[in-house]
Amino acid sequence: MAEEIKVLSPRDQDPGQKAIVEETYYQWKEHPVVKNWHGYWQEWLAWFWGDQYTFYNEVTCELEDLTPLIEREVKNVYNRILPMIRQQWGELRYPHKFYVEPNTQEPEDIKASKIGSGAIEYTNLLRRFGSKASLAKLWGLITGNIFWKEWWNKTLFGYIEGSKQKITKEPGDVDFNFVNPFNVRPDPLAKTREGWRWFIEAKEVPKSALEDEFGLERGSLPSDSTTRTETDLFKSRSFAKPKEETVLRFERWERPSKKYSDGRFLVMGSGYLFYDGENDAPENQIPYFQIPGVLPILDEQWYDSPVRLAQNAQRQLNRNRSIIDEYIENFKPKAMIPRGSLIGEELKAYTRLGVDYVIYNPVGAGTPFWQNPPPLPETIAASIAFNEREIESATSMREVSFARLPKYSTRASGVLFRGLREQDEKVLLPVVEEQDLAWAEAMKFRLQLIQKHYSQPRLVKILGKNKATEVVFLKSADLRDNTDVRIESGLNLFTTREAKKEVVMAFVEKGMIKEPREALELLDMKGIEEYMEEQFVDERQAYREIEIIKAGKTYPVVNPDDNHDVHFRIQNNQRKTEDFQTWPKKSQDWLVKHITEHKEFMGTAEKTKAPPRPEAPAMAPELMPAPAIPGGIPPGIPTPGPGGGAMSPEEVLLELVRQTQGGP
Repeated sequence: MAEEIKVLSPRDQDPGQKAIVEETYYQWKEHPVVKNWHGYWQEWLAWFWGDQYTFYNEVTCELEDLTPLIEREVKNVYNRILPMIRQQWGELRYPHKFYVEPNTQEPEDIKASKIGSGAIEYTNLLRRFGSKASLAKLWGLITGNIFWKEWWNKTLFGYIEGSKQKITKEPGDVDFNFVNPFNVRPDPLAKTREGWRWFIEAKEVPKSALEDEFGLERGSLPSDSTTRTETDLFKSRSFAKPKEETVLRFERWERPSKKYSDGRFLVMGSGYLFYDGENDAPENQIPYFQIPGVLPILDEQWYDSPVRLAQNAQRQLNRNRSIIDEYIENFKPKAMIPRGSLIGEELKAYTRLGVDYVIYNPVGAGTPFWQNPPPLPETIAASIAFNEREIESATSMREVSFARLPKYSTRASGVLFRGLREQDEKVLLPVVEEQDLAWAEAMKFRLQLIQKHYSQPRLVKILGKNKATEVVFLKSADLRDNTDVRIESGLNLFTTREAKKEVVMAFVEKGMIKEPREALELLDMKGIEEYMEEQFVDERQAYREIEIIKAGKTYPVVNPDDNHDVHFRIQNNQRKTEDFQTWPKKSQDWLVKHITEHKEFMGTAEKTKAPPRPEAPAMAPELMPAPAIPGGIPPGIPTPGPGGGAMSPEEVLLELVRQTQGGP
């Protein structure tokens, strides 16, 4: 196992240490991703910002400006890539909600899973997960590739309950951020994270900061010769390098191997080896995650970019539109003037208009006339329209994606518009699914970090029901190894308020919501999962009891206040399944006993049910009282007058929705 060592300069390193440092620097310069992709990523970034006469030359391995080589005087750019990326970025910027799946249906595991879900939500808010994930997705759209890192940051701190119940700081806490693809070198022989044997990340830091981190005297490290563009390209090419000296700080993470059973973690820079120890990540994993791009490249671990898909059509669009602009820019009235037809002031007035004119010798008498310039071929306009459609087809960003109706659809119905819109969104569904899996994997790793490092109870704020904040103190043992994370799909029903309103109205129409207060609560406060959890609490309890009985450890006692009809129906259906036949005899007997007890309570309830009351005489509809509304009718909603006209629950709901939106 590798041991921690003091800082070693190149001449103080043994042959093995010198070999790993040199191999890391070699991978940084000669890794296949540098040769095969870095130049194209630079080109795609330039095209995104509108520098679309930039070309990556594979021979010189440099970006070249093609503007001087194009014979046209007008070389304009009509950037369709920027709005396309911006629109796709907006589609992918949805809120992420993670929840932990309990290992069993035991109450302790269920409680632990809820605490884990709250810990993820709290750390996401604390460390600005939404903002960082949003920028990561933008990188993923432009270059097709982005990486995410989760680690234990010793420079951060959390809060614990100290002596006399006083809240004090505790050093170290979980941290996360995206890592742009120029700054990483993953194992080139692997196709996925599971196959990585090692992973290298480097970032440019002030030389003084690296010296301070490892207790070196200021000025003791040599300067780095590595240029900025090899590490961080998310700046314009006119970026001015700061005067402060910078160096590359390398981190190399290795999985366990025959030689290093606990993996290996090294920090190096300027040829120095600052740290060499075991990989202390949970289960000696590599703490990086690749967030998938739009389209995978087959048999590679890299992804393609929508910028490249649109480049050819965008290039032709720039060419044809520039031709038209040049034609318009150079257009002047052109007059043909027979010699002697205009003299003196007449000729001066004619030519003072700024026209181009030609004086010629006519055959016989002649009069001045205008000479029309040769018209542009109609194929240019057709080619422009074709290129626009080609960009839309290649990127699946059509008119409806930009809230514009297609041609000849000036009076399209909402159903047609929604259908076209959904067709474009389907292209993003594979991306959303793959990215959600990657995010869930990163959240699982974060819970493993918490489980490893929260030896003392840490303060965590959890949002409970109805968005009420609850402060709890979380320690490692509280999670009980419940780290399996799930994520709600990004393109879901409740992404926007309008979509939520449509779902609520559908619930009302189907009779699933009868109380206006429930509808307003769901519209403003709850997610669909929380609402369904409350509505189906009896069903969830019945299924939970089935899992407990199947485990055969404890027998759940039937409570007289349980919903016996629901329990009997669900558990009796379980008794009829093939799975029930595979249970141990003890568990089978317990389930049958449990069903019988519920059935007995159902029979008792039938016997004690009050006799039916005689029906009241029919009442005319206009004389029927208005339905009761919990908490009374909110102010501003009309009440029925003496002549009747009571509002239905649906009408009350619509009025409530109108008021919450600030309508008249």
